[in-house]
Amino acid sequence: MLDRIRGFFERHIAPASPDVSPPTISRTAGDPAHGLHLATAALLLEVSRADFHVHDKELTAIADILQRQFDFTDEETRELLDLARAESDELLSLHPFVRLINEHFDARARARIMEDLWLVAYAKGELDKHQEYTVRKIADLLYVPHSVYIRTKLKVEEQQRGDA
Repeated sequence: MLDRIRGFFERHIAPASPDVSPPTISRTAGDPAHGLHLATAALLLEVSRADFHVHDKELTAIADILQRQFDFTDEETRELLDLARAESDELLSLHPFVRLINEHFDARARARIMEDLWLVAYAKGELDKHQEYTVRKIADLLYVPHSVYIRTKLKVEEQQRGDA
């Protein structure tokens, strides 16, 4: 599965250029901004895999986030979700994806990513300790201040209570 995921990202992520404006949403595969969106998707998938089982509710949350935040095509969303469903003990290195995000997303955009990570972590209605650890690790890699980490967590928790 790791090779299939790598292949997916290699087909869709072009080398980032310094003149990319992160808020721009691009539908064109190979566009550097589109690559940034796919890098974010990789982080969302990593949170869903953190508890060693990818749940359908997590996949639904990821699909919703990808469609809402990045205007992914149905085909791209389906392909990523199919990869996430495949069982594997192999780990995907987050560093290439984190580097793209850190180079091109500002603090506000990284805070939005944190909120999306929490949405995936809470998709089952409860927070798994492995997923919480993974979100914390990603927050550190993205240089997200602890206050933003906590604020986004509390915001998603409040949304979960409101939905219940």
